Amino acid sequence: MKATALFLMAILLRGFVVGQVTLTTEEHHLLKAICEQYNVPKKESTLKAMQKTASGRFQGFIGQMMMVKGLKGDVLDTTYLRRPTHEELVFWYAVREFHYNNAEPDSLQVPKEQIMGWVLKDTVDKRWLLDNYYYRISAPLSMLFNEADLSKYDFQVDKLGFQDETEKAIFFLFLMHSCGDRLSVMAFTRKGDPKSVIKRLPKVNGQPYFHYADFDYPDFQWVGHKKLESYNDRHLGSYYGMLLNHLNILLENGAKEEAERLVKNSILSQPELFQYSGSSATLQKVYETWK
Repeated sequence: MKATALFLMAILLRGFVVGQVTLTTEEHHLLKAICEQYNVPKKESTLKAMQKTASGRFQGFIGQMMMVKGLKGDVLDTTYLRRPTHEELVFWYAVREFHYNNAEPDSLQVPKEQIMGWVLKDTVDKRWLLDNYYYRISAPLSMLFNEADLSKYDFQVDKLGFQDETEKAIFFLFLMHSCGDRLSVMAFTRKGDPKSVIKRLPKVNGQPYFHYADFDYPDFQWVGHKKLESYNDRHLGSYYGMLLNHLNILLENGAKEEAERLVKNSILSQPELFQYSGSSATLQKVYETWK
């Protein structure tokens, strides 16, 4: 019975998990040292020194880490936005597990060597790997968007090396979460000029961001901190919140034509997706009003 269950699970996950990463003892120690740099203050970082002597397989990872910590590079550079290699994604998953382990009480922390062992050996869902990477680089983009005007910036999703629609959606939702945070804060505090913020939002695939609607992929269980939850409930639901904030700003400023374009050209007009939002009743009312 157990073997049958494992076989069925393997069938379900086929195409979503990938094999292990093999490192030498020296590379193992170097990876651990790089991962530990994630929580080291910028002024105390040794990443630049590491990059000078590290082998080629670690160069991309170190460069990404340096960008995240503000030591080098621009988050809008394709170098960081494009899909990383499988090894780089696994390395970043080790960063994730180190980070969560450090947040545990001393009595519950496990040796970092143990974490390294299972991350490198076990098969991790590639969707989790990719989502984790974009989450790790989200802070620099969020900070940039606090002031930057990205209205002329066009994120060409199809040119970033993604393997399927799920991966493209993971990237898009990371992007919108990074920009939408600003709107959420303003909606909550009622401070600032949210109208100016929506004018600074970027384009995606040559169109206003809200035209993106390629969410026809199977929902999947996503691992948060100590819990599993629906990926779409968490991330697509958050995106719906951004769209509603955008719509409210337009209506509050009398921009009815813009509001209509937003509703009719976005997933605000796709009721089959409303189930993933905690505001499904509100979304239904919007849909009924504008259809």
